[in-house]
Amino acid sequence: DHARLLLATVTDPALKERAIAWVLAGGIAGGAATDYTLGGIAYKTFTAPMQDVRRASLDSLARMGIRIDTDKPAEKGWQTAGRATDRTINIDLERITSKATRMRVVVDQGNLFFKDSATGTEIILQTADRLDARARNETAERN
Repeated sequence: DHARLLLATVTDPALKERAIAWVLAGGIAGGAATDYTLGGIAYKTFTAPMQDVRRASLDSLARMGIRIDTDKPAEKGWQTAGRATDRTINIDLERITSKATRMRVVVDQGNLFFKDSATGTEIILQTADRLDARARNETAERN
């Protein structure tokens, strides 16, 4: 497997982080690209107002059966925290412009050092699906 060989041969930490992001992004459908850090934190910027992304992320968490513990304004945008079995989920939304929002998803599994990037990715993908569905509905209503 070329991806495993790439990760095994890269020793520079900065390059390894980029290699991991490249490998992970390869497994995601085109157009729904998600960025990652070495620690398994998922990021995506949406072309949508922050409140639309917030509503879509809350719908996604509910659809996935994730219990929401907090949902509140933050210094740079909005924070949502929830729980599922042995995982804690933290979502930070940052307003970039009135029409662009950056989403950061951290899913801790069991302890502080193990991140569940698959669940973080699914939250982002579900949020993107919700935003797309809303946009299609609004377009259909206008026509």
